[in-house]
Amino acid sequence: MKNEFKEAGFNLAELPDYFGEGRGAIKRLMEGSENIGAIILDVDINLNFAKMYKAALCLKRSDVLFLAGATDEKLLLGPNTFLIGPRYYLKIIEDFTGREPLVFGKPSFHLGKYISKKFNIIDASRTLFVGDSLETDMKFASLCGYQKMFVSTGVTKLDDMLRCKDKQMIPDYYLNSLGDLSQLIKDKLNI
Repeated sequence: MKNEFKEAGFNLAELPDYFGEGRGAIKRLMEGSENIGAIILDVDINLNFAKMYKAALCLKRSDVLFLAGATDEKLLLGPNTFLIGPRYYLKIIEDFTGREPLVFGKPSFHLGKYISKKFNIIDASRTLFVGDSLETDMKFASLCGYQKMFVSTGVTKLDDMLRCKDKQMIPDYYLNSLGDLSQLIKDKLNI
């Protein structure tokens, strides 16, 4: 995401992965915050205390925008391998600052509006949204008014779907994988 912001002409405040030790390091963190106009939290495998504290310090100013991308608890890295999702460090910043971000990742109404405009979606009910997460994908599709298809190739599994009680997260359709959808379409069209 950083490259996209740079290409769009934004200046980014970059912090080193290692900021030092002691009070001097904390004082250096407090410097240079006056030119920061927005804090954007998303997936960052190099996240550390210094970055979180700098974000929190900046967000103490009411003129600084607070934006978030992903809000997942877990991110699938590979078969049975997960990363800690950004939801947890987002919660720390929210609790510390008393501020809530504008969320632009799934499930976000703002993202839904952007997608509808970009792809000229006039009738959302004719759009099928396919995803592998009940909490982000199916909830997002519900917020947007899309039809929902769940595939169990991600963080959420079939057992989770069967136990789900939240209507926003219950899919309209289910397949084991996206490849199954391809086969269904081929069969239907006699390809």
